[in-house]
Order: sequence, then C-alpha cells, then structure tokens
Amino acid sequence: MKSHERWWQDNLPTRSEEFAGWLRDSDRSSREAVGALAQSLWTGDVRHRVRILECGPGTYIDAETIWDHLAYVDYRAIDVTPRIVELGRSKGYGVVEGSVESIPYLSNEFDLVYCRHVLEHLPHYRQALLNMCHVAAKRAAAVFWRLDTEAEEDRILYNTVADVPDTFHNMYSQKAITAFLQSMGIEHQWQRCQADWLLIMTP
Repeated sequence: MKSHERWWQDNLPTRSEEFAGWLRDSDRSSREAVGALAQSLWTGDVRHRVRILECGPGTYIDAETIWDHLAYVDYRAIDVTPRIVELGRSKGYGVVEGSVESIPYLSNEFDLVYCRHVLEHLPHYRQALLNMCHVAAKRAAAVFWRLDTEAEEDRILYNTVADVPDTFHNMYSQKAITAFLQSMGIEHQWQRCQADWLLIMTP
C-alpha cells in the first residue's frame, strides 16, 4: 500500500465526518452536473438502468446524495483503500478493491465511468483517463479541483501538503490534457462547475 493510501486507511475511522465535509457543499455544482450526465444516458426504459462506476468514492457522498435517489441507476465503485471498500459494502454498495490506474472490469462494462478529485493525487492522469474510457461504453468523466487553464505544461507537485504526507497534489494543464486526448482521438468537452472543472469524454 502506498503511503497516501495508508494515510486514508489509518485516518478514515476517526476522521470520516471531516473528510465528508471536504466534499459536501463545495462540490454541489459538479455533483449535479455528473447526475445530469447520467440522466442524459438513460433511455427511459426502466428495464435498462444506467450502469455507473465511480473510481475513488471517498466517503460515498455522491452515492448518498445522487445515486441513491435515482431508481434507474446501477451504482458500483472501486477504491484502493480497504477501509473505504469496507465502508461502501457496509452501506450496501457494490464495491471492489481496485485503482483507476488498473480498473478490474472489462471493456464497455459501464455506461458512465467517473472520478472526482482523484487524478490530482496520481503521478499522472494519462493511464487513468485511458482506463476509464476503455471501461465506459458511453461516457467517462473526471472532476478536477486543481486545473491551470493558462499553462502549457502540467506541474507535478509531490509532498506539498503537511497533513497528507507523501502525496501528489498536482496542478494539471487544461491545454496539456486537451492535447493528450486529441492525440488519442478521444472526443471531449469541458464544463465549468463553480470551483471545479468537469471533463466529459466520449470513448
């Protein structure tokens, strides 16, 4: 287990409410945008639910505030932290241990695959974006909370936050991400959601 994963594993039992507070109201706009994206994928046929995979669900704020209230959604999640997996299962969600850098599902297995505030903590985003597009049949999406819209290059920032040691808090370049997706032939669009940026990809 990597050091930042161990940090989550060790702190989740005593700081879960604090962690949930990081993700509640400040992310409401991007959370609503992801919910609207899922709704746009539903055919209206109750026999065919929208299959959703969240990569890195944290304390399951999205599941509890969006997906639990949509009858046409089949929600699943993956996480690298055993205690986050256990937490999700205790809430009744279908959660397996896995990483967005190595998603344990087959091609086109979900209608929507997404992550929120996860990619900034990885060494880089390229493999994660490709993996999400591989598993997604219709859309893949990523919510960024740190994004430079002017810079030409990504800034890889490691071990810069004292309270979360040995972790990336990268500042990615929107232009660099766009250039990468274009080079891979992946159609995409950006949507501003208050403090967040939502990247929507069509595999």
